[in-house]
Amino acid sequence: MDEKVLMAALAGLLHDVGKFAQRGAERGSLEGKDAAQMYGRYHAMLTADFLKTCLPLSDSVRLPAANHHAPQSRADWLVKAADILSAGERADAPKGEDTRIVQPLQLLSIFSIVEADKVCWKDEKDSWRFLPLKPLVLDKGDIFPKAGLPDADVWKIYETMWLDFKKEARVLNGIQEMDVYLEAMLALFQRYTWCMPSAYYKTRPDISLYDHSRMTAALAAILSDESDFPQLRLETLAKDSEHSEDEIALLIGGDISGVQ
Repeated sequence: MDEKVLMAALAGLLHDVGKFAQRGAERGSLEGKDAAQMYGRYHAMLTADFLKTCLPLSDSVRLPAANHHAPQSRADWLVKAADILSAGERADAPKGEDTRIVQPLQLLSIFSIVEADKVCWKDEKDSWRFLPLKPLVLDKGDIFPKAGLPDADVWKIYETMWLDFKKEARVLNGIQEMDVYLEAMLALFQRYTWCMPSAYYKTRPDISLYDHSRMTAALAAILSDESDFPQLRLETLAKDSEHSEDEIALLIGGDISGVQ
């Protein structure tokens, strides 16, 4: 695969790793206002810090990933557009709900909100179930939804998981082939972020950080073609993707029947 495509995919995959760092109580190189001014969001600054200190990635990956809330170059706009398009999967809070309220910090199981003839996520919150905040392993005790934990416990788990993630991420630094590195990082990201909500403020927390990030990576790879997606087209997509009729990608769903 073309190296430019791989770089775009990797920047898309890691663009929100700062959210994981922020929940893990990582201290950034800049204070809140300075971080917001330079990167647009605090978590974007933490993304920049992580990629600079923990991973031997070039500026062609680090800058687009970190600048997706304050784009300057075409590569920055590419990741921003991919992020915006990927974020279209999120469900906003119901009408009438106070959007200033922070929603649960854990990943909500979709089976908690589906009813026979309607979807209702506001009522009967005591019956909600969440995916356990644990690295992914094939054990029924670790992958099936459970009752939510107190926020204090959730924050402690995030801290532990972030430290473990950083250690394992550094192990990948010895990989020289970019395509192999991307696959390894994708697997590591799945292992740790499969159970974390991509967003939980003003939105229903039922999309994982892993799913949002891998979709952003896929879209970034598609948008990396400069002949089809010049910067102006990327800016238009990023600024008003909701009303755009621009055809970007074909989403294909498959089902292998008979597999139990």
